[in-house]
Amino acid sequence: GEEKRLQEEPQQHLQDHDVAKGRLATAASLPLPQRLGKPALRYSELADEPDEKAADDDANGEMAVSLPRAIRSDAKHSDRLGLISPDGSRTVALGHQDDTPFTRARVGRAILVLTLNSAIGGFLFGYDTGVVSGAMLQIKTAQQGLGNLTSLEQEVIVSSTIAGAVFGSLLSGETQKRLWIGRRTCILVGSGLFALGALLMGVAWDVPSITAGRVVVGIAVGMVSHVVPLYISECSPDELRGRLTAVNSIFIVLGQVSASLVCCSLARAKVPHGWRWMLGLGGVPAFAMFAGFLVMPESPRYILLKGRGDDESQRRARVVLTRLRGKMGGDLVKQEMRVALESLGASGSLSFCDTLRPIGVRRALLLGCFLQLLQQLTGVNTLMYYSATLLQMSLETTDGCGAGDSDGVAEICLSSLVAAAQLLGTVVGMCLVDRFGRRPLLLGSLVGVGLSLFLLAWSFHPGAGSASAPLLGMVLYLLAFGVGMAPLPWIVNAEIYPMEAKSTCVGIATATNWAANFLVAATFLDLATALSTDAACPAAHPDGTFFLYGLVATLGFMGLVLKMPETKGLSVEEISRVFERGPS
Repeated sequence: GEEKRLQEEPQQHLQDHDVAKGRLATAASLPLPQRLGKPALRYSELADEPDEKAADDDANGEMAVSLPRAIRSDAKHSDRLGLISPDGSRTVALGHQDDTPFTRARVGRAILVLTLNSAIGGFLFGYDTGVVSGAMLQIKTAQQGLGNLTSLEQEVIVSSTIAGAVFGSLLSGETQKRLWIGRRTCILVGSGLFALGALLMGVAWDVPSITAGRVVVGIAVGMVSHVVPLYISECSPDELRGRLTAVNSIFIVLGQVSASLVCCSLARAKVPHGWRWMLGLGGVPAFAMFAGFLVMPESPRYILLKGRGDDESQRRARVVLTRLRGKMGGDLVKQEMRVALESLGASGSLSFCDTLRPIGVRRALLLGCFLQLLQQLTGVNTLMYYSATLLQMSLETTDGCGAGDSDGVAEICLSSLVAAAQLLGTVVGMCLVDRFGRRPLLLGSLVGVGLSLFLLAWSFHPGAGSASAPLLGMVLYLLAFGVGMAPLPWIVNAEIYPMEAKSTCVGIATATNWAANFLVAATFLDLATALSTDAACPAAHPDGTFFLYGLVATLGFMGLVLKMPETKGLSVEEISRVFERGPS
Protein backbone atom coordinates (compact mmCIF):
# COMPACT_ATOMS: atom_id res chain seq x y z
CA GLY A 1 0.00 0.00 0.00
CA GLU A 2 2.82 2.39 0.84
CA GLU A 3 4.60 1.76 -2.47
CA LYS A 4 1.35 2.29 -4.43
CA ARG A 5 0.78 5.59 -2.61
CA LEU A 6 4.32 6.72 -3.50
CA GLN A 7 3.80 5.82 -7.14
CA GLU A 8 0.70 8.05 -7.21
CA GLU A 9 2.29 10.96 -5.35
CA PRO A 10 6.08 10.58 -5.79
CA GLN A 11 7.14 14.20 -5.66
CA GLN A 12 5.45 14.88 -2.32
CA HIS A 13 7.61 12.31 -0.57
CA LEU A 14 11.01 12.59 -2.26
CA GLN A 15 12.60 14.48 0.62
CA ASP A 16 11.09 12.90 3.69
CA HIS A 17 9.98 9.33 3.05
CA ASP A 18 11.94 6.57 4.75
CA VAL A 19 12.82 3.72 2.40
CA ALA A 20 14.08 0.46 3.86
CA LYS A 21 16.29 1.88 6.63
CA GLY A 22 17.57 4.75 4.47
CA ARG A 23 15.76 7.89 3.38
CA LEU A 24 15.63 9.99 0.25
CA ALA A 25 17.00 13.50 0.43
CA THR A 26 17.90 16.25 -1.96
CA ALA A 27 21.59 16.84 -2.59
CA ALA A 28 21.35 20.14 -0.79
CA SER A 29 20.53 18.38 2.46
CA LEU A 30 23.11 15.63 2.15
CA PRO A 31 26.37 15.64 4.12
CA LEU A 32 29.51 15.54 2.04
CA PRO A 33 30.07 12.07 0.55
CA GLN A 34 32.59 10.00 2.46
CA ARG A 35 34.19 6.73 1.58
CA LEU A 36 31.66 3.98 2.08
CA GLY A 37 32.42 1.10 4.44
CA LYS A 38 30.16 -1.69 5.64
CA PRO A 39 27.29 -1.76 6.16
CA ALA A 40 27.13 -0.57 2.55
CA LEU A 41 24.08 0.92 0.88
CA ARG A 42 23.09 0.00 -2.61
CA TYR A 43 19.91 0.36 -4.59
CA SER A 44 18.11 -1.72 -7.16
CA GLU A 45 17.30 0.64 -10.00
CA LEU A 46 15.58 -1.73 -12.40
CA ALA A 47 13.89 -4.44 -10.39
CA ASP A 48 10.14 -4.08 -10.05
CA GLU A 49 10.23 -6.41 -7.06
CA PRO A 50 12.41 -6.04 -3.95
CA ASP A 51 15.97 -7.12 -4.55
CA GLU A 52 16.26 -10.90 -4.42
CA LYS A 53 19.59 -10.61 -2.65
CA ALA A 54 18.28 -8.45 0.15
CA ALA A 55 18.12 -11.22 2.73
CA ASP A 56 21.61 -12.47 1.90
CA ASP A 57 23.00 -8.95 1.96
CA ASP A 58 21.52 -8.20 5.36
CA ALA A 59 23.09 -11.40 6.65
CA ASN A 60 26.44 -10.22 5.31
CA GLY A 61 26.17 -6.82 6.95
CA GLU A 62 24.94 -5.00 3.82
CA MET A 63 21.71 -3.04 3.57
CA ALA A 64 19.66 -3.50 0.37
CA VAL A 65 17.28 -0.79 -0.76
CA SER A 66 14.60 -1.36 -3.39
CA LEU A 67 13.05 1.88 -4.62
CA PRO A 68 9.45 2.24 -5.80
CA ARG A 69 9.11 2.64 -9.57
CA ALA A 70 8.11 6.31 -9.44
CA ILE A 71 11.11 7.23 -7.32
CA ARG A 72 13.44 5.12 -9.47
CA SER A 73 12.26 6.97 -12.55
CA ASP A 74 13.00 10.33 -10.99
CA ALA A 75 16.29 9.13 -9.53
CA LYS A 76 17.53 7.99 -12.91
CA HIS A 77 17.24 11.46 -14.40
CA SER A 78 18.13 13.60 -11.40
CA ASP A 79 21.55 14.08 -9.89
CA ARG A 80 20.02 15.78 -6.84
CA LEU A 81 18.68 12.59 -5.26
CA GLY A 82 20.59 10.35 -2.92
CA LEU A 83 20.36 7.77 -0.17
CA ILE A 84 21.70 8.37 3.31
CA SER A 85 22.24 5.85 6.03
CA PRO A 86 20.12 6.03 9.18
CA ASP A 87 22.82 7.82 11.17
CA GLY A 88 23.38 10.34 8.36
CA SER A 89 27.09 9.52 8.11
CA ARG A 90 27.24 7.92 4.68
CA THR A 91 25.68 8.94 1.38
CA VAL A 92 25.22 7.41 -2.02
CA ALA A 93 23.96 9.74 -4.74
CA LEU A 94 21.61 8.51 -7.45
CA GLY A 95 21.93 9.67 -11.02
CA HIS A 96 25.12 10.88 -12.69
CA GLN A 97 27.33 11.88 -9.77
CA ASP A 98 30.47 10.07 -10.73
CA ASP A 99 32.49 11.11 -7.70
CA THR A 100 30.34 9.25 -5.19
CA PRO A 101 31.44 6.12 -3.34
CA PHE A 102 28.77 4.09 -5.15
CA THR A 103 30.26 4.90 -8.55
CA ARG A 104 33.78 4.19 -7.35
CA ALA A 105 32.58 0.80 -6.16
CA ARG A 106 31.41 -0.01 -9.69
CA VAL A 107 34.90 0.33 -11.15
CA GLY A 108 36.24 -3.17 -10.83
CA ARG A 109 39.59 -4.67 -11.62
CA ALA A 110 38.35 -6.06 -14.94
CA ILE A 111 37.40 -2.68 -16.46
CA LEU A 112 40.65 -1.12 -15.24
CA VAL A 113 42.76 -3.89 -16.77
CA LEU A 114 40.79 -3.61 -20.01
CA THR A 115 41.27 0.17 -20.11
CA LEU A 116 44.99 0.05 -19.39
CA ASN A 117 45.62 -2.74 -21.88
CA SER A 118 43.66 -0.88 -24.56
CA ALA A 119 45.56 2.31 -23.81
CA ILE A 120 48.83 0.65 -24.85
CA GLY A 121 47.49 1.37 -28.34
CA GLY A 122 47.45 5.05 -27.38
CA PHE A 123 51.00 4.70 -26.07
CA LEU A 124 52.14 3.27 -29.42
CA PHE A 125 50.24 6.02 -31.22
CA GLY A 126 52.16 8.61 -29.21
CA TYR A 127 55.53 6.86 -29.37
CA ASP A 128 55.57 6.26 -33.11
CA THR A 129 54.37 9.76 -33.98
CA GLY A 130 56.61 11.48 -31.41
CA VAL A 131 59.86 9.54 -31.84
CA VAL A 132 60.51 11.09 -35.25
CA SER A 133 61.17 14.48 -33.66
CA GLY A 134 64.39 13.29 -32.03
CA ALA A 135 65.30 10.63 -34.56
CA MET A 136 65.11 13.06 -37.48
CA LEU A 137 68.08 15.08 -36.20
CA GLN A 138 70.22 11.96 -36.77
CA ILE A 139 68.39 10.53 -39.81
CA LYS A 140 68.94 13.69 -41.85
CA THR A 141 72.75 13.68 -41.38
CA ALA A 142 75.34 11.93 -43.54
CA GLN A 143 77.39 10.78 -40.52
CA GLN A 144 74.72 8.79 -38.65
CA GLY A 145 71.67 8.76 -40.86
CA LEU A 146 70.55 8.30 -44.43
CA GLY A 147 72.46 11.22 -45.94
CA ASN A 148 71.94 14.96 -46.04
CA LEU A 149 68.18 14.98 -46.48
CA THR A 150 66.30 17.86 -48.06
CA SER A 151 63.34 19.48 -46.32
CA LEU A 152 61.03 17.62 -48.74
CA GLU A 153 62.54 14.24 -47.79
CA GLN A 154 62.16 15.07 -44.12
CA GLU A 155 58.51 16.02 -44.63
CA VAL A 156 57.91 12.75 -46.52
CA ILE A 157 59.34 10.65 -43.68
CA VAL A 158 57.35 12.54 -41.06
CA SER A 159 54.06 12.69 -42.96
CA SER A 160 54.12 9.13 -44.35
CA THR A 161 52.94 7.79 -40.99
CA ILE A 162 50.04 10.20 -41.09
CA ALA A 163 49.13 9.21 -44.64
CA GLY A 164 49.07 5.59 -43.48
CA ALA A 165 46.89 6.60 -40.53
CA VAL A 166 44.29 8.14 -42.86
CA PHE A 167 44.02 4.81 -44.70
CA GLY A 168 44.08 2.81 -41.45
CA SER A 169 41.26 4.79 -39.86
CA LEU A 170 39.07 4.45 -42.99
CA LEU A 171 39.85 0.73 -43.17
CA SER A 172 39.00 0.26 -39.51
CA GLY A 173 35.80 2.26 -39.86
CA GLU A 174 34.62 0.17 -42.81
CA THR A 175 35.38 -3.17 -41.14
CA GLN A 176 33.58 -2.07 -37.98
CA LYS A 177 30.59 -0.69 -39.87
CA ARG A 178 30.12 -3.93 -41.80
CA LEU A 179 30.85 -5.98 -38.66
CA TRP A 180 33.51 -7.98 -40.50
CA ILE A 181 35.73 -8.10 -37.43
CA GLY A 182 35.20 -7.07 -33.83
CA ARG A 183 36.80 -4.25 -31.85
CA ARG A 184 39.13 -6.72 -30.12
CA THR A 185 40.25 -8.36 -33.37
CA CYS A 186 40.91 -4.98 -34.97
CA ILE A 187 43.16 -4.03 -32.04
CA LEU A 188 45.03 -7.35 -32.37
CA VAL A 189 45.68 -6.66 -36.06
CA GLY A 190 46.83 -3.15 -35.23
CA SER A 191 49.31 -4.33 -32.60
CA GLY A 192 50.78 -6.81 -35.09
CA LEU A 193 51.25 -4.00 -37.65
CA PHE A 194 52.96 -1.85 -34.99
CA ALA A 195 55.52 -4.61 -34.42
CA LEU A 196 56.10 -5.14 -38.16
CA GLY A 197 56.55 -1.43 -38.81
CA ALA A 198 59.03 -1.06 -35.94
CA LEU A 199 61.12 -3.87 -37.41
CA LEU A 200 61.11 -2.30 -40.89
CA MET A 201 62.18 1.10 -39.56
CA GLY A 202 64.92 -0.39 -37.41
CA VAL A 203 66.63 -2.01 -40.42
CA ALA A 204 65.88 0.73 -43.01
CA TRP A 205 68.70 1.51 -45.46
CA ASP A 206 67.31 4.46 -47.45
CA VAL A 207 64.45 6.94 -47.59
CA PRO A 208 61.98 4.61 -49.40
CA SER A 209 62.56 1.76 -46.93
CA ILE A 210 62.12 3.89 -43.83
CA THR A 211 59.08 5.49 -45.46
CA ALA A 212 57.58 2.02 -45.98
CA GLY A 213 58.05 1.20 -42.29
CA ARG A 214 56.48 4.52 -41.33
CA VAL A 215 53.46 3.81 -43.56
CA VAL A 216 52.91 0.39 -41.93
CA VAL A 217 53.08 1.98 -38.49
CA GLY A 218 50.72 4.69 -39.72
CA ILE A 219 48.10 2.14 -40.75
CA ALA A 220 48.31 0.66 -37.25
CA VAL A 221 48.02 4.12 -35.68
CA GLY A 222 44.92 4.87 -37.75
CA MET A 223 43.28 1.59 -36.77
CA VAL A 224 43.88 1.88 -33.03
CA SER A 225 43.11 5.62 -32.92
CA HIS A 226 39.69 4.75 -34.31
CA VAL A 227 38.84 1.57 -32.45
CA VAL A 228 40.47 1.95 -28.99
CA PRO A 229 38.33 4.94 -27.85
CA LEU A 230 35.31 3.14 -29.31
CA TYR A 231 36.16 -0.08 -27.45
CA ILE A 232 36.75 1.65 -24.10
CA SER A 233 33.61 3.76 -24.48
CA GLU A 234 31.41 0.74 -25.23
CA CYS A 235 32.79 -1.19 -22.25
CA SER A 236 32.61 1.67 -19.70
CA PRO A 237 29.79 2.74 -17.35
CA ASP A 238 28.15 5.97 -18.56
CA GLU A 239 29.30 8.02 -15.57
CA LEU A 240 32.96 7.02 -16.04
CA ARG A 241 33.07 6.92 -19.82
CA GLY A 242 34.86 10.26 -20.09
CA ARG A 243 37.56 9.46 -17.55
CA LEU A 244 38.25 5.97 -18.83
CA THR A 245 38.39 7.13 -22.46
CA ALA A 246 40.72 9.94 -21.39
CA VAL A 247 43.17 7.30 -20.11
CA ASN A 248 43.87 6.53 -23.77
CA SER A 249 44.68 10.20 -24.40
CA ILE A 250 47.04 10.20 -21.41
CA PHE A 251 48.82 7.16 -22.82
CA ILE A 252 49.18 8.90 -26.19
CA VAL A 253 51.05 11.74 -24.52
CA LEU A 254 52.91 9.30 -22.26
CA GLY A 255 54.11 7.60 -25.44
CA GLN A 256 55.34 10.93 -26.78
CA VAL A 257 57.17 11.70 -23.54
CA SER A 258 58.71 8.22 -23.50
CA ALA A 259 59.86 8.66 -27.10
CA SER A 260 61.57 11.94 -26.17
CA LEU A 261 63.30 10.34 -23.17
CA VAL A 262 64.47 7.35 -25.24
CA CYS A 263 65.82 9.69 -27.92
CA CYS A 264 67.56 11.84 -25.29
CA SER A 265 69.16 8.82 -23.60
CA LEU A 266 70.47 7.34 -26.86
CA ALA A 267 71.68 10.71 -28.13
CA ARG A 268 73.54 11.50 -24.88
CA ALA A 269 75.11 8.03 -24.89
CA LYS A 270 76.21 8.65 -28.49
CA VAL A 271 74.99 5.21 -29.56
CA PRO A 272 76.05 4.65 -33.19
CA HIS A 273 73.01 4.87 -35.45
CA GLY A 274 70.90 5.46 -32.36
CA TRP A 275 67.91 6.43 -34.50
CA ARG A 276 67.46 2.75 -35.43
CA TRP A 277 66.99 1.87 -31.76
CA MET A 278 64.70 4.86 -31.28
CA LEU A 279 62.37 3.63 -34.02
CA GLY A 280 62.74 -0.12 -33.41
CA LEU A 281 61.96 -0.09 -29.68
CA GLY A 282 58.32 0.63 -30.51
CA GLY A 283 57.95 -3.10 -31.17
CA VAL A 284 58.24 -3.95 -27.46
CA PRO A 285 54.90 -2.48 -26.26
CA ALA A 286 53.30 -3.76 -29.48
CA PHE A 287 54.10 -7.34 -28.50
CA ALA A 288 52.82 -6.67 -24.95
CA MET A 289 49.53 -5.33 -26.30
CA PHE A 290 49.07 -8.27 -28.64
CA ALA A 291 49.61 -10.74 -25.80
CA GLY A 292 47.23 -8.88 -23.50
CA PHE A 293 44.41 -8.75 -26.02
CA LEU A 294 44.48 -12.48 -26.51
CA VAL A 295 42.55 -12.66 -23.20
CA MET A 296 40.46 -9.45 -23.48
CA PRO A 297 36.68 -9.75 -24.09
CA GLU A 298 34.85 -8.42 -27.11
CA SER A 299 32.81 -5.23 -26.68
CA PRO A 300 29.31 -6.14 -25.41
CA ARG A 301 27.67 -3.65 -27.76
CA TYR A 302 29.50 -5.14 -30.73
CA ILE A 303 28.32 -8.60 -29.66
CA LEU A 304 24.71 -7.38 -29.65
CA LEU A 305 25.13 -5.64 -33.01
CA LYS A 306 26.72 -8.69 -34.60
CA GLY A 307 24.02 -11.01 -33.30
CA ARG A 308 21.21 -8.50 -33.92
CA GLY A 309 20.11 -8.93 -30.32
CA ASP A 310 19.31 -12.64 -30.54
CA ASP A 311 19.31 -14.84 -27.43
CA GLU A 312 22.88 -16.03 -27.86
CA SER A 313 24.27 -12.51 -28.34
CA GLN A 314 22.34 -11.32 -25.28
CA ARG A 315 23.78 -14.16 -23.22
CA ARG A 316 27.35 -13.40 -24.35
CA ALA A 317 26.97 -9.65 -23.85
CA ARG A 318 25.53 -10.20 -20.37
CA VAL A 319 28.49 -12.42 -19.42
CA VAL A 320 30.96 -9.72 -20.56
CA LEU A 321 29.10 -6.91 -18.75
CA THR A 322 28.86 -8.95 -15.55
CA ARG A 323 32.59 -9.58 -15.70
CA LEU A 324 33.36 -5.89 -16.29
CA ARG A 325 30.98 -4.45 -13.68
CA GLY A 326 31.94 -6.78 -10.84
CA LYS A 327 29.81 -7.82 -7.88
CA MET A 328 28.09 -4.42 -7.54
CA GLY A 329 26.88 -4.45 -11.15
CA GLY A 330 23.87 -6.76 -11.19
CA ASP A 331 21.26 -4.04 -11.61
CA LEU A 332 23.61 -1.98 -13.77
CA VAL A 333 23.98 -4.89 -16.19
CA LYS A 334 20.19 -5.15 -16.48
CA GLN A 335 19.92 -1.45 -17.23
CA GLU A 336 22.73 -1.42 -19.79
CA MET A 337 21.36 -4.49 -21.55
CA ARG A 338 17.90 -2.96 -21.75
CA VAL A 339 19.16 0.37 -23.11
CA ALA A 340 21.50 -1.30 -25.61
CA LEU A 341 18.74 -3.58 -26.91
CA GLU A 342 16.34 -0.65 -27.26
CA SER A 343 18.90 1.27 -29.30
CA LEU A 344 19.68 -1.54 -31.72
CA GLY A 345 18.95 -0.50 -35.30
CA ALA A 346 19.28 -2.21 -38.61
CA SER A 347 22.96 -1.32 -38.65
CA GLY A 348 24.12 -4.30 -40.63
CA SER A 349 21.92 -3.39 -43.62
CA LEU A 350 22.34 0.39 -43.59
CA SER A 351 24.09 1.94 -46.57
CA PHE A 352 26.39 4.91 -46.13
CA CYS A 353 23.64 7.33 -47.18
CA ASP A 354 21.08 5.66 -44.92
CA THR A 355 23.49 5.88 -42.00
CA LEU A 356 23.82 9.65 -42.42
CA ARG A 357 20.18 10.35 -43.30
CA PRO A 358 18.97 11.19 -39.73
CA ILE A 359 19.50 14.88 -38.97
CA GLY A 360 20.84 14.05 -35.51
CA VAL A 361 23.59 11.85 -36.95
CA ARG A 362 24.62 14.54 -39.43
CA ARG A 363 24.75 17.19 -36.72
CA ALA A 364 26.84 14.95 -34.50
CA LEU A 365 29.20 14.09 -37.36
CA LEU A 366 29.70 17.75 -38.27
CA LEU A 367 30.64 18.52 -34.67
CA GLY A 368 32.91 15.47 -34.44
CA CYS A 369 34.77 16.36 -37.65
CA PHE A 370 35.01 20.01 -36.61
CA LEU A 371 36.63 19.04 -33.31
CA GLN A 372 39.13 16.77 -35.06
CA LEU A 373 39.99 19.46 -37.63
CA LEU A 374 40.40 22.05 -34.90
CA GLN A 375 42.68 19.78 -32.89
CA GLN A 376 45.11 19.48 -35.80
CA LEU A 377 44.80 22.89 -37.49
CA THR A 378 45.87 24.64 -34.29
CA GLY A 379 49.29 23.14 -35.02
CA VAL A 380 49.83 20.76 -32.13
CA ASN A 381 51.79 18.23 -34.14
CA THR A 382 54.22 20.80 -35.49
CA LEU A 383 55.37 21.00 -31.88
CA MET A 384 55.37 17.21 -31.45
CA TYR A 385 56.96 16.22 -34.78
CA TYR A 386 59.34 19.17 -35.06
CA SER A 387 59.94 20.17 -31.43
CA ALA A 388 63.70 19.52 -31.58
CA THR A 389 63.91 21.33 -34.93
CA LEU A 390 61.98 24.30 -33.51
CA LEU A 391 64.34 24.46 -30.55
CA GLN A 392 67.23 24.60 -33.02
CA MET A 393 65.41 27.42 -34.79
CA SER A 394 65.16 29.31 -31.49
CA LEU A 395 68.96 29.43 -31.32
CA GLU A 396 69.04 30.95 -34.79
CA THR A 397 66.42 33.52 -33.76
CA THR A 398 68.88 35.04 -31.26
CA ASP A 399 72.30 33.95 -32.54
CA GLY A 400 71.82 34.23 -36.30
CA CYS A 401 71.38 31.81 -39.19
CA GLY A 402 73.36 28.61 -38.80
CA ALA A 403 73.60 28.88 -35.01
CA GLY A 404 71.27 25.91 -34.64
CA ASP A 405 73.48 23.53 -36.66
CA SER A 406 74.61 21.39 -33.70
CA ASP A 407 74.56 17.69 -32.89
CA GLY A 408 71.06 18.24 -31.49
CA VAL A 409 71.56 16.44 -28.15
CA ALA A 410 70.42 19.42 -26.07
CA GLU A 411 67.42 20.04 -28.32
CA ILE A 412 66.39 16.37 -28.26
CA CYS A 413 66.49 16.34 -24.45
CA LEU A 414 64.60 19.63 -24.14
CA SER A 415 61.87 18.22 -26.36
CA SER A 416 61.05 15.75 -23.57
CA LEU A 417 60.18 18.74 -21.36
CA VAL A 418 57.84 19.99 -24.08
CA ALA A 419 56.09 16.60 -24.31
CA ALA A 420 55.86 16.36 -20.51
CA ALA A 421 53.88 19.62 -20.46
CA GLN A 422 51.14 18.03 -22.55
CA LEU A 423 51.18 14.95 -20.31
CA LEU A 424 50.60 17.12 -17.24
CA GLY A 425 47.79 18.99 -18.95
CA THR A 426 46.12 15.75 -20.10
CA VAL A 427 46.22 14.30 -16.56
CA VAL A 428 44.53 17.45 -15.27
CA GLY A 429 41.96 17.21 -18.05
CA MET A 430 41.17 13.58 -17.20
CA CYS A 431 40.51 14.53 -13.57
CA LEU A 432 38.17 17.35 -14.62
CA VAL A 433 36.34 15.96 -17.66
CA ASP A 434 33.54 14.20 -15.76
CA ARG A 435 33.40 16.85 -13.04
CA PHE A 436 33.13 20.07 -15.04
CA GLY A 437 32.01 18.67 -18.37
CA ARG A 438 33.23 18.64 -21.97
CA ARG A 439 32.17 22.11 -23.08
CA PRO A 440 33.91 24.22 -20.35
CA LEU A 441 37.17 22.29 -20.72
CA LEU A 442 37.19 22.64 -24.51
CA LEU A 443 36.51 26.38 -24.42
CA GLY A 444 38.99 27.04 -21.63
CA SER A 445 41.63 24.95 -23.38
CA LEU A 446 41.17 26.87 -26.64
CA VAL A 447 41.64 30.21 -24.87
CA GLY A 448 45.00 29.03 -23.52
CA VAL A 449 45.99 27.50 -26.86
CA GLY A 450 45.23 30.71 -28.76
CA LEU A 451 47.17 32.93 -26.34
CA SER A 452 50.15 30.56 -26.38
CA LEU A 453 50.22 30.51 -30.19
CA PHE A 454 50.33 34.29 -30.32
CA LEU A 455 53.19 34.17 -27.76
CA LEU A 456 55.02 31.69 -30.02
CA ALA A 457 54.49 33.95 -33.03
CA TRP A 458 56.07 36.83 -31.12
CA SER A 459 58.94 34.71 -29.77
CA PHE A 460 60.03 33.68 -33.29
CA HIS A 461 59.67 37.20 -34.66
CA PRO A 462 62.99 38.75 -35.79
CA GLY A 463 64.45 40.77 -32.97
CA ALA A 464 62.46 39.09 -30.20
CA GLY A 465 65.83 38.57 -28.51
CA SER A 466 64.95 35.72 -26.12
CA ALA A 467 66.07 32.14 -26.71
CA SER A 468 63.87 30.94 -23.83
CA ALA A 469 60.62 32.52 -25.08
CA PRO A 470 59.95 29.82 -27.74
CA LEU A 471 60.46 27.07 -25.14
CA LEU A 472 58.13 28.85 -22.72
CA GLY A 473 55.51 29.29 -25.45
CA MET A 474 55.71 25.62 -26.42
CA VAL A 475 55.31 24.47 -22.80
CA LEU A 476 52.35 26.77 -22.13
CA TYR A 477 50.72 25.74 -25.41
CA LEU A 478 50.92 22.03 -24.66
CA LEU A 479 49.74 22.49 -21.08
CA ALA A 480 46.62 24.29 -22.30
CA PHE A 481 46.16 21.86 -25.19
CA GLY A 482 46.45 18.83 -22.93
CA VAL A 483 43.66 19.94 -20.59
CA GLY A 484 40.96 19.92 -23.25
CA MET A 485 41.94 19.83 -26.92
CA ALA A 486 44.08 16.69 -26.61
CA PRO A 487 41.56 14.22 -25.11
CA LEU A 488 38.14 15.72 -25.77
CA PRO A 489 37.84 15.38 -29.56
CA TRP A 490 38.40 11.64 -29.07
CA ILE A 491 36.09 11.39 -26.04
CA VAL A 492 33.27 13.34 -27.69
CA ASN A 493 33.52 11.35 -30.93
CA ALA A 494 33.36 8.09 -29.00
CA GLU A 495 30.07 9.04 -27.30
CA ILE A 496 27.91 11.23 -29.56
CA TYR A 497 26.80 8.75 -32.24
CA PRO A 498 23.96 6.20 -32.05
CA MET A 499 25.00 2.55 -32.16
CA GLU A 500 23.95 1.97 -35.77
CA ALA A 501 26.05 4.93 -36.99
CA LYS A 502 28.96 4.84 -34.55
CA SER A 503 31.52 2.86 -36.56
CA THR A 504 30.94 4.84 -39.75
CA CYS A 505 30.96 8.24 -38.07
CA VAL A 506 33.95 7.58 -35.79
CA GLY A 507 35.86 6.30 -38.85
CA ILE A 508 35.04 9.47 -40.83
CA ALA A 509 35.98 11.76 -37.93
CA THR A 510 39.23 9.87 -37.28
CA ALA A 511 40.15 10.04 -40.98
CA THR A 512 39.42 13.78 -40.86
CA ASN A 513 41.84 14.13 -37.97
CA TRP A 514 44.59 12.28 -39.80
CA ALA A 515 43.99 14.13 -43.07
CA ALA A 516 44.37 17.46 -41.27
CA ASN A 517 47.37 16.06 -39.39
CA PHE A 518 48.96 15.08 -42.71
CA LEU A 519 48.31 18.53 -44.16
CA VAL A 520 50.01 20.25 -41.22
CA ALA A 521 53.00 17.87 -41.02
CA ALA A 522 53.63 17.82 -44.78
CA THR A 523 53.59 21.59 -45.16
CA PHE A 524 55.04 23.01 -41.93
CA LEU A 525 58.66 23.52 -42.98
CA ASP A 526 57.69 25.08 -46.30
CA LEU A 527 54.89 27.12 -44.72
CA ALA A 528 57.24 28.36 -42.00
CA THR A 529 59.53 29.76 -44.68
CA ALA A 530 56.74 31.18 -46.83
CA LEU A 531 54.97 33.05 -44.00
CA SER A 532 58.10 34.22 -42.19
CA THR A 533 58.52 37.95 -41.72
CA ASP A 534 62.32 37.62 -41.93
CA ALA A 535 63.44 37.70 -45.56
CA ALA A 536 67.11 37.16 -44.62
CA CYS A 537 66.63 33.95 -42.62
CA PRO A 538 63.01 32.80 -43.10
CA ALA A 539 63.58 29.14 -42.12
CA ALA A 540 64.53 30.20 -38.59
CA HIS A 541 61.54 32.49 -37.99
CA PRO A 542 58.19 30.67 -38.34
CA ASP A 543 56.31 33.54 -36.71
CA GLY A 544 53.70 33.90 -39.45
CA THR A 545 52.76 30.23 -39.25
CA PHE A 546 52.07 30.33 -35.53
CA PHE A 547 50.06 33.52 -35.96
CA LEU A 548 47.93 31.65 -38.54
CA TYR A 549 47.39 28.77 -36.10
CA GLY A 550 46.35 31.30 -33.44
CA LEU A 551 43.69 32.71 -35.77
CA VAL A 552 42.36 29.17 -36.33
CA ALA A 553 42.08 28.68 -32.56
CA THR A 554 40.18 31.95 -32.21
CA LEU A 555 37.69 31.02 -34.94
CA GLY A 556 37.30 27.54 -33.46
CA PHE A 557 36.48 29.02 -30.06
CA MET A 558 33.73 31.13 -31.61
CA GLY A 559 32.27 28.10 -33.39
CA LEU A 560 32.20 25.92 -30.27
CA VAL A 561 30.56 28.65 -28.20
CA LEU A 562 27.65 28.51 -30.65
CA LYS A 563 27.39 24.78 -31.39
CA MET A 564 28.99 22.65 -28.66
CA PRO A 565 26.43 20.91 -26.38
CA GLU A 566 27.27 19.41 -22.99
CA THR A 567 27.32 15.60 -22.93
CA LYS A 568 28.65 14.94 -19.43
CA GLY A 569 26.90 12.10 -17.62
CA LEU A 570 24.47 11.32 -20.45
CA SER A 571 24.09 7.86 -21.89
CA VAL A 572 24.90 7.35 -25.56
CA GLU A 573 21.19 7.15 -26.30
CA GLU A 574 20.42 10.39 -24.43
CA ILE A 575 23.18 12.16 -26.35
CA SER A 576 21.61 11.01 -29.62
CA ARG A 577 18.37 12.70 -28.61
CA VAL A 578 20.25 15.93 -27.87
CA PHE A 579 21.46 16.07 -31.47
CA GLU A 580 18.05 15.17 -32.83
CA ARG A 581 16.70 18.29 -31.12
CA GLY A 582 19.71 20.28 -32.25
CA PRO A 583 22.71 21.41 -30.12
CA SER A 584 22.55 24.88 -28.70
